Amino acid sequence: MLSNETFLARIDSEIKEKKFYESMQHILTLIKRLAMRKKYEESLEILYKYSLTYLDEKEYILAGELMDEYTKICESYNIPLNSNILNQLITVFQFPYSHIPLNTTNNTNTANTIDKSKLEEIMVLYVKYMNRAILYSKSEGEPNGSPALHRVLGEYYFHVKQYNKAQSNLIYSQDVELLLKVINEWKAESDEDDGDFFYLRAVLMLLAAGDVCNAKCFLYLLDYDLEDAEVTGYSGGFPLLPSLLPLPIQFGNLLSESCENGNFELFKDACETYKDLIELDKEYTQLLNRIKSNYFKDDQDMFNSDNNFENTISNLLKSFI
Repeated sequence: MLSNETFLARIDSEIKEKKFYESMQHILTLIKRLAMRKKYEESLEILYKYSLTYLDEKEYILAGELMDEYTKICESYNIPLNSNILNQLITVFQFPYSHIPLNTTNNTNTANTIDKSKLEEIMVLYVKYMNRAILYSKSEGEPNGSPALHRVLGEYYFHVKQYNKAQSNLIYSQDVELLLKVINEWKAESDEDDGDFFYLRAVLMLLAAGDVCNAKCFLYLLDYDLEDAEVTGYSGGFPLLPSLLPLPIQFGNLLSESCENGNFELFKDACETYKDLIELDKEYTQLLNRIKSNYFKDDQDMFNSDNNFENTISNLLKSFI
């Protein structure tokens, strides 16, 4: 049986000779041997090292395949997530779309650039391993997975203008400034008349994810005076006051206030006041039922909707389910 050093020397020689497929097969054979001996850390370092080598050789698909194997090892052997693993997952993932400029013209002969469709084709495997990494990174402290991994995946989708998927990941990234940047660009390119509904949807998704803190932060980034009762429409009592805010922002602000303070009466009153707005999109009712269940422990469907939150989230968050 060949020693590990001999194996590595053969792999290096094959890469030097541009025999990339052969080298990858030998890498995977070596990794299997190391894993059987429970040398997981060494396995990960070898996979990461040769992923970088393949990236330098512009063998992007092979690099992605090695990192997919990397995440499988982490997942299969319950390797604790640490900053080193996190950085390695992110470094390889970011490389193709951050180092190859997109070709924004119709000129297929533009040197050192890549078409959007070709980049997305390359990134399929990277997205696959990043989704696997997000599932692997879930823990009691981070039940939705690592915010850093969600952020980098959302950043990629933003890069290729897949705004819905970008938003779906950034909801869990704790980076509301980037989330707002994505939504503003999405809103600017949309044909919809009222862009404030983009903001409401983000607030509902943040609240449904259990992140009232970032829902509030997101609203404050919109540059409205949310503390003024004349603006918010809420003075601490009922009924709700007239407000100067756009209707979607009024509703989102009142919902975040009710969740932050555990005020179920305010939640119900807001839903009644803005019921016409809620009826505009069935996803609103599904998200609101989830919010009600999360914050007020009430599972009754107050909207007579199909209260299947898992189906809703599978549609909203396709990028990592």
